[in-house]
Amino acid sequence: MEDDDYFFFNVNNDTKGNPIIGKGSDDQHFRVAFSSKRLLKNVVHKGVFHIDGTYKITIQGFPLVIFGVTDLKGVFHPICFMITSHETEADFYYMYHGLHIQCEIMELK
Repeated sequence: MEDDDYFFFNVNNDTKGNPIIGKGSDDQHFRVAFSSKRLLKNVVHKGVFHIDGTYKITIQGFPLVIFGVTDLKGVFHPICFMITSHETEADFYYMYHGLHIQCEIMELK
């Protein structure tokens, strides 16, 4: 994988190998998290972590959640993005847990 190749993470697959991303209902939250190797490397910056969502980007009004870090010079470095139908604790856990796994895979600490 090249540094700038994006990838989706924390996605389950059905028996045919197709991704299961949910329909956006209360029972099946829609969640897609993505990043790149270069963006994940931003996790090692010393600074303040931020997470925020912006709305009305999709027809359904699902927020685009951006997670990143502001370094000691005040420069923001994005780490990952997620589109989700809900903003519950479970949705944020989904993103953080998947991010943690990806950092371990790429040995970023």
